[in-house]
Amino acid sequence: MWVGEAEGNTVTNTVTNTVTNTVTNTVTNKPRPFTTWWFWLLAGLLVFNAAQLVGLLIVGPALVDAVRFDALVVYTKWLKGKIPVEQPMFVDDTVLTSAFYRKHAPAGLEAMITGIPKAQRQALHIPAHASCAVVGNSGNLRQSGYGPQIDAHSVVFRMNQAPTKHFEADVGRRTTVRYTALHHVAALKAEPGVDLIVSGELNRFNMFAAQALPRLGDFRSVHIINKRFTDEVRAFTTHHTSSGIELVFLAIGLCQSVDVYGFGHQAPGLWDHYFSSAVTNLNLQAYPHDSNNEAATLRALDRLSYVRLFGGVR
Repeated sequence: MWVGEAEGNTVTNTVTNTVTNTVTNTVTNKPRPFTTWWFWLLAGLLVFNAAQLVGLLIVGPALVDAVRFDALVVYTKWLKGKIPVEQPMFVDDTVLTSAFYRKHAPAGLEAMITGIPKAQRQALHIPAHASCAVVGNSGNLRQSGYGPQIDAHSVVFRMNQAPTKHFEADVGRRTTVRYTALHHVAALKAEPGVDLIVSGELNRFNMFAAQALPRLGDFRSVHIINKRFTDEVRAFTTHHTSSGIELVFLAIGLCQSVDVYGFGHQAPGLWDHYFSSAVTNLNLQAYPHDSNNEAATLRALDRLSYVRLFGGVR
């Protein structure tokens, strides 16, 4: 091989290797798409938009329902930590001597408090971590078959004079606590194994306390709802709040879990009961309830996992 030829080959190989290495290094060192800032920015935007879409699909119907029936206050109070309601639930000696009751308590309320027999001055029989069933009186309980499910709870709340006899398959047999309006107390049947909770406007105690007092010894314990508590609950609804909604919020504060049965209207403004064929027109009452608003309030509490709402049969 000639010397010139050898030198030519050397130069050729050097150039070839240089070009090859340059191309290889260029390809090797070229930034990959997933290591660039714009790739991660695009990926982040896609994830954010997807999360927004999922959020709208989940939250959207709930908010539409709440806005439509004026139940958005449930979500705003939830965000402010106002659920459960913070006010003391019952009137005791401490509450009765508070500035509010010293100013507003009627003689009839004081007579009720002092008239509770000693044997009935005991705590509610609600165990720790209680599973509670709040049983309303709606006609949607008919043919529901909820009876055994209701009785399986550790605590069963019932309202006013609602019966269980002849309706056990749908509403259950057990009653732990009966929640009633003051003017219904005189008509209640004696239930020595049941705790009684009485709710009423302060101005009604002077009218109905004398009728209620003789019946207080017919129950295991007796408790009077604190007016400040009911005022806080009423901020969740529009019109005059029903005792059923008050009871639901009471149970939320007392129980670890709350299942709600027997709430719901036959039609807007019309309430029926599982034990009667009569239908009540709420619009004709002196203090009308907004049945659409209360139903939406319960749906909001269900969506926020404070209760489980069982809709019954229609």
